[in-house]
Amino acid sequence: MAEKIIFIGYIEQPGIVDVQNLYQHASRKGAESIIVYKNTPTEKVLAMAKDKGHQMIQVDNYKEEAKKLETKYQADGYSVYLRDLTEIRDSMRDVGI
Repeated sequence: MAEKIIFIGYIEQPGIVDVQNLYQHASRKGAESIIVYKNTPTEKVLAMAKDKGHQMIQVDNYKEEAKKLETKYQADGYSVYLRDLTEIRDSMRDVGI
């Protein structure tokens, strides 16, 4: 039986870089992906997320919701990769990407 994998990324307001980054990681492992966020991104970002197959969840307590999803999917037998997309974005900025 194949391993079930899911990437859950969370950020206050996702941008194109965040959508692309999570997609790259998820697609390499053949995984599902969810982006949990608070503030509505642009239509272009939403369209790209849909195109990349991300499930998008908008809630005020996005960090808390991401943790709840992590627990739920682990209970369902998934290997869960929880990503703070703000930290990833900041680390990319630090190296000049």
